[in-house]
Amino acid sequence: MKLELKNIEVNEGMSHETYCYSATLWVDGSNVGTVGNAGHGGCDEQRIEQGMLNGVNAWIANNLPPAFISDDIETSCDLEIWCADQISDHMVERDMNKALKRKVLYRAQGRIYEVPKGKLEMDSLVALLKAKHGDDVPILNLMARDEAITLFKQTDAA
Repeated sequence: MKLELKNIEVNEGMSHETYCYSATLWVDGSNVGTVGNAGHGGCDEQRIEQGMLNGVNAWIANNLPPAFISDDIETSCDLEIWCADQISDHMVERDMNKALKRKVLYRAQGRIYEVPKGKLEMDSLVALLKAKHGDDVPILNLMARDEAITLFKQTDAA
């Protein structure tokens, strides 16, 4: 089963304890309904036919790793937990893409650092970073998208 969230809209101004969002849920290439959250810490709204919802939740529980509610309590994953993870990933990717447009992002000492592009050419900035941090300094702007996203998610921004 292939699950996707499309048409994701997040309202950060309304997001308090959870993300305030809406999205369409696609299963195996078909739009099966909408999901969303009001952002006040309550449960997601899932406007999906009940039989489909039960099937999706069963597939998720059987095929995805358990979710940790706290350090020592785990539960089987369900659509709501999966959606929360997808929205979090969407927001991280959005933030990274926004930063990549105006800055050069690199990793040093386990953290992500940002250098404004300004008027310097990318090659000049890369040369300066390599001179300061070594030739193997990871520069997210030069990486494949998936690799850059993984590195961005694994580290704290400085």
